[in-house]
Amino acid sequence: MKSISSVEGLGIEKNAKVLVFMPHPDDEAVFMSGFLKIITTNKIGIRVVTFTAGEKSTLRYGLSPEEDLAKARRKELLNSFRILGVKNFEVLSFPDGGLKNKKSEMKIEILKQISEYKPSHVVTFEPDGIYGHPDHIALSEAVSGVTKKPIQLLYVTIVEYKVKPKASSMAEREIHPLKPDFCLKMNLLEKLAKLRSLRAHKSQFNISQTKPNDFNFFKINKMLGCEYFVYRDK
Repeated sequence: MKSISSVEGLGIEKNAKVLVFMPHPDDEAVFMSGFLKIITTNKIGIRVVTFTAGEKSTLRYGLSPEEDLAKARRKELLNSFRILGVKNFEVLSFPDGGLKNKKSEMKIEILKQISEYKPSHVVTFEPDGIYGHPDHIALSEAVSGVTKKPIQLLYVTIVEYKVKPKASSMAEREIHPLKPDFCLKMNLLEKLAKLRSLRAHKSQFNISQTKPNDFNFFKINKMLGCEYFVYRDK
């Protein structure tokens, strides 16, 4: 695995146009907020499309029972994008937890986004969805199926780590996440942006020094200082 400190190490130059497809609000914060901050800081073209509002999550930190989770999570996502400097984005209304039943519709939407934005690079989850989440897998399959050369398809992935039991229980099959070819190392400002982005999703994460459960999880699994990528065509 090669350690890099800029997206140029991923072959993403100043004139690139990067199109990101993520299933849920908070996926951008967990797996690629440093990447997004580097992209926007360097004024490289970026558009992020989030397919669901994450309305099926069982986590509701700080929310009253009557509050609408989808509305709250959309607001959290917008706050995360503000922190990361992402101004070109769209939040779609595909069903959270039901993307595997919407593959044809997703492919149509992905092709539409590619046709309109004309990216040089597309980014999404690696084929096993990192920890086997059905929505992650379905979106990766749809994106991979329609992204053709000369567009470069870049997968976000992880180093091996111990997944929370609740997360691993989502897997519907045996998974073998792609090993990363690149570790994108973040500087101090980028690390702070990642922490702020995670904290923006306050209904989903308990990121604090006084109640450090989620903070320690990300720290132990080497997700606060580095983000991990592999190209489909090595």
